[in-house]
Formats: sequence, C-alpha cells, structure tokens
Amino acid sequence: MVESENQDSWEYFLRLLRKCIPEVINERCVFISNRDKGLVEADTILGPNCVRAYCCKHIEGNLKDAFGAKDGLIALFWRAARARLPIAFEHWMEKIAAVNAPAAIYLRNIPIEMWANAHFPGTRQGHLTSNIVESVNKLLREDRSLSIIELLDAIWHRVMEARASSLQVAKEQLAKGFRWTSFCQTKLEYSRKWAQSNHVSIASIFTIIY
Repeated sequence: MVESENQDSWEYFLRLLRKCIPEVINERCVFISNRDKGLVEADTILGPNCVRAYCCKHIEGNLKDAFGAKDGLIALFWRAARARLPIAFEHWMEKIAAVNAPAAIYLRNIPIEMWANAHFPGTRQGHLTSNIVESVNKLLREDRSLSIIELLDAIWHRVMEARASSLQVAKEQLAKGFRWTSFCQTKLEYSRKWAQSNHVSIASIFTIIY
C-alpha cells in the first residue's frame, strides 16, 4: 500500500521483493512491467540476474491510441514482437513501416531488447504481457474499494479459498490414482497423440565411397 507509483514506492516494493524471493538475486529471471518511469529508475535494485521486459499489451494500447488499428497494424506489431529471429523481426518491422511509417519509428524508439522476442537477452517463457496482473486487478475490482484492513482480509480469504479448493481437487485425483493434475494430464495425452502421428523417413539416399 503506497501513495503512488513513484521511485520511492518502487524501491520499497523491490527491496521487499528481494527479501521475500531471494532467488531473484541468484537465478536468472524476468520482470515484466509497463514503462513506468519510477520503475525504470529503481529497477537496478533487482540486480544483474533479473532482466526487465516491457509488457507488449501496454505498447499495443499506445499504438492504438497514437496511430489507430487500420491496415493490420496491431497484428503486424504482434508478429514483430513474437518473431524468434532478428531477420524475421526486421521483416515484420518493414511491413509495419510500409503501412504506417510513424508507427515503425515509434516502435524503434523503444529499446527493442525490452519488447522484441528476437532481441531479448534471455527467455520470457512465452510471456509477452503482464496480463495475469490485470486478471488479478479485475478479480479485486470491488475489493479495492474497501479500507486497507478489509482489503487485506478479503485477499487473504480469496487465497485460502483457492488453496482449499486446490487441495480438495488434489485429494480426489490422488484417490483415483492420477499421477498428474488434470491440466498436465491433458497436455501429456495431447503430446502423446501428436508424437504417434509423426513418422520417421529418410531425407535422402547417398553412398559413401572409401
């Protein structure tokens, strides 16, 4: 609970984050956020092992506000953001420049290593946005109107209810002899079916002469 998103507040939060999750000091991790100025000035507290990245959803919103969404601009932006190789990134940036040159300039003025997958100095594990945070904010939309003590109490009850529900589901699955959660089991079965559909074949026939 802080007065606003300023440098002092972010430094206070990040110091507590390092204390609660000391792995951010010793292990490689990624901190995804919007382009808040206070956070930019305070992020050195996270240390060299924590790489910061911009939320592409926020950049998308800025693109829409400044340049609109005509000519497939937003779709092209996401193509560029998700591109795995620099050459592919440049391909989509050229496409963006062709439909909206100012938008391409705007994107290039944002450090590409902060949002483009092809230039990111680490791995984002498939996460290009901070959408999960927005989901939490939506869940707490009504609770946030409460006083601080009541808000914390409401969050505590939500967490305990979620953990109790997860424990109950886990007990039921263990009683049925399941080794994995239903989510993991579904993924595993899908992967098995996909693997069964693959076939090994010779790419070419050649002769080795000694």
